[in-house]
Amino acid sequence: MKNILLVAVLLLSIPFFTQAAYVQAAVQVMIMENHTSYIDSIGYYHVIGEVKNTGDTATRFNKIIGTFYDSGGEVVATSFTFSSIDVLASGQKSPFDLFLFDAAQSAKATSYKLSISYSPTAALPQGLEILSHNKYLDSIGWLHIVGEIKNIESGKATFVKVAATCFDSAGKVVAVGFAFSDPEELDPGQTAPFEVLIEADRAPKVKTYELQAQSNQYNIIPEFPVAVLILPIAMVLAIGALRVRLLNKRNHVRQPSVSVLPQWMIGFPTNSTSKLPFDLLEFLDPIFYSFGGLLDRIFFLIHHASPSVFSPDLNCIQHPC
Repeated sequence: MKNILLVAVLLLSIPFFTQAAYVQAAVQVMIMENHTSYIDSIGYYHVIGEVKNTGDTATRFNKIIGTFYDSGGEVVATSFTFSSIDVLASGQKSPFDLFLFDAAQSAKATSYKLSISYSPTAALPQGLEILSHNKYLDSIGWLHIVGEIKNIESGKATFVKVAATCFDSAGKVVAVGFAFSDPEELDPGQTAPFEVLIEADRAPKVKTYELQAQSNQYNIIPEFPVAVLILPIAMVLAIGALRVRLLNKRNHVRQPSVSVLPQWMIGFPTNSTSKLPFDLLEFLDPIFYSFGGLLDRIFFLIHHASPSVFSPDLNCIQHPC
């Protein structure tokens, strides 16, 4: 049974390994499935959601196009907007707010369809750090997301923008907003406050939020949540355990009862009659050492990355409200 579990973990690790070893070949920006719609207090129809760069090249001019239909399936309006964060690094997300400026046409719309276009571009260097942030409801029900951002690079950062994506308990986008730091331009080492406002009619729906930031020159510094490390560490342990078992079986050596490894990782007894594919070692060794190198790289990036609120290869850290 233990052998089966180890092989199962190894097989599950293969897609992760191949994804780490081979970069994506094409640029791709996708509209995430958690978008929602609503009509605001002045009758305008809004579609709010997130886009994510799932390719290996940065993009800009991320244009979201909406087609709106009435109950009979006839087109009543079209509109477009751009992602709140202009340049999306590989793995980065951005909120968007697409809305109709015509209340009469908004009243006719009962459904919509979204599409997206984008252009490849050079990635921005990381140079902005959100030092802290918090939230509160004011006396008239508006949600305020406040914080402080710092330019940690050697050049000036201009038009420093902070964008917020707000979610309900199911992970659906229920509000978005953005604001510029005050002042909007930050000299090297300078910090500035920011404040993102969420309307009172949307604020009660908000359970968590995510933050992104960008200037004309710099992107936000990514952070690496602990969860990112769990899967590769588990894979390295499982592959290493299986490798030890295979080596012990091939050499007919019984492990001593005292070991730095857990009991389940100790080698097979020498009297075992099971046959194992020893040539599998030739397959395991490059995977084992490749994962070791991958973990080493991850720990290096963690050591050199300051905390922020953008996680580039999974999701942004969500902050409860």
